[in-house]
Parts: sequence; structure tokens; C-alpha cells
Amino acid sequence: MSQPEKYDLVVLGSGEGDMFIAWSLGSQGKRSAVVERRYVGGSYPNIACLPSKIVIQSAKVVSYFHRGGEFGITTGAWKVEMPAVRDRKRKMVDGLIASHLEKYRQNNAELVMLEGRFVGPKTIEVVATDPVMSFRLQSCIVM
Repeated sequence: MSQPEKYDLVVLGSGEGDMFIAWSLGSQGKRSAVVERRYVGGSYPNIACLPSKIVIQSAKVVSYFHRGGEFGITTGAWKVEMPAVRDRKRKMVDGLIASHLEKYRQNNAELVMLEGRFVGPKTIEVVATDPVMSFRLQSCIVM
């Protein structure tokens, strides 16, 4: 493997704090990179809290419709279209991912969508399926 690429900051994982520090240093002219194997922005906006809150909000609205009489509302026949609920969630997730990718671009921070692992002090090896494509990133700050 060749010499590691040098960065001011390399972050393993792209959660909220990880992205913000990379964007902040990148906007200051520092060379920063975030290594993420799967979810841009981490699990929070992709599969955890935010998507579940979208579905929970839809369930709350359904509950209000179901209990319309308690609120003095007469409702007719209605039904839940789960594909529409799913599409609303996907639209929110896609919008957040697009926003995050734009922030990387605006702030001159790199996003490396591969698996990474620590292999030494302040050194992360980025592993691709093809070993020829694997490389190392070295930084004065590694998170």
C-alpha cells in the first residue's frame, strides 16, 4: 500500500457531530474527510429517529381521524395508504441526504463512501471490495 494521504481531520462515521466538524474545518480551508460505509448522515436521518417520527406522525393523524367525533368532526369513509406514508418518509430521507451532500460540496469536505478501520495512530485504512482501490488516510486529528 502506498503512503497515506494526509488530512487535517479524518472522521470515521458520518453522524451529526462528525459531519459538522468536517464541514467546519473544510470551510476554514483545512483538508477534512469523513469515511462512511453506508448511510450519509449516519443512522439518525436514514433508518432511526427521523424516519420513525415521520411514520409516528402519520399514525397520530390517523388516530385523530379515527377519533374525529371527539373533536366534533364528522368523517366519511377513509383509509390509510401505506405506500404514501412510506413515500413521505423516503422523500424526507432523500432530501436530507441531498442536503448533506451539498454541505460537503459547499464546505470543501470530502465524503468517502467506503468502509474504514483504524490501523495505527491517527491512521484509517479505507477498504474497498477491490484491494487495489484500498488506501490509507492519515490525520493530525482523527475522530
